[in-house]
Amino acid sequence: MEKTGGDFTATFRCLSDFPLPGCLNFDERMAEAKEKLLTQCSSMEELRSSYAPRMDPRQLSMMMSILHSAPELVTLDRGFRQVLVEIERAEKLSKLEEMTEADKRAQDTVLWNEWLEKYILRLKLDNSGIVDIESANKERVRIMDSNNPKFVLRNYVAQNAIEAAEKGDFSEVTNVLNLLQTSYSNGFASPDRSLDAASSSSGSLDEKMKKCSVKPSHCSYYDKPPSWAAGLRVT
Repeated sequence: MEKTGGDFTATFRCLSDFPLPGCLNFDERMAEAKEKLLTQCSSMEELRSSYAPRMDPRQLSMMMSILHSAPELVTLDRGFRQVLVEIERAEKLSKLEEMTEADKRAQDTVLWNEWLEKYILRLKLDNSGIVDIESANKERVRIMDSNNPKFVLRNYVAQNAIEAAEKGDFSEVTNVLNLLQTSYSNGFASPDRSLDAASSSSGSLDEKMKKCSVKPSHCSYYDKPPSWAAGLRVT
């Protein structure tokens, strides 16, 4: 996750989509789950934004000069330790200068393929000797989904609800409250609208999102945060 910039919550939730070896349509389900996993990785824009400098350049330069003459300050002062973090961020950012979105996607695919090979081997080991593999897989999914939430209250979700409430629309606050009460559930239906395609048998997700009192881009409760939300900070 660290190397691909994968979203922590969404990535762990995706892992239950990977079937146990021996399940029906194993290859097809693996391919679908892998594609879903890759969508939770950071884009180049998001990754560059996450590594952008957070200290004033003049302050950083001054503190680096002081550290050069008194390196022991790193262990004594938190501010100087932050300098090392900034240097590491700058190094990571420089490595991304020549990388394209296609390069990033290819690298993410290689990294996840390598990890998934080990993961599948571990699943085989843990479930060797099981006769009813489909039942075992259902139980595994149940346990994983009951421990890895599908929804967490992110800054952009809260901001979205605040903006709607300031306009007199409190339905988004109700939606968020319902989500928090059923954060491990695969389906969600609010009194006003449903944003999860799996929670209703009729109507497309696009149609449901059009009912939002806010921008459709704000309505993705379950996936990684949108790029515009990277700068949001809790006050």
